[in-house]
Amino acid sequence: MGWTTHEVTNQVPDLADYNLYGVDTVLQEAVVREGAGQAAQALSGYGRKLGQAAIIALAARADRLPPPF
Repeated sequence: MGWTTHEVTNQVPDLADYNLYGVDTVLQEAVVREGAGQAAQALSGYGRKLGQAAIIALAARADRLPPPF
C-alpha cells in the first residue's frame, strides 16, 4: 500500500552516541558493590565506544544476518 493515515510522532529517537555504562545505574552500583570500582573509568570508556552510532549499526546488522556456517 502506498498511503499513510497520519504522522507518527510518539517514537523515541534512535540510540546513538551515548555512554552505555554511564546510563546503567544498576551496573555501576554492582561494579562498586562487587569491589571493582577501580575499573569504573575503563568501563565508562568501553561504554562510550560501544554506544557510538556506528557500533550500534554493526550490532543491528549482525542481528539480521544468519551465521555463515
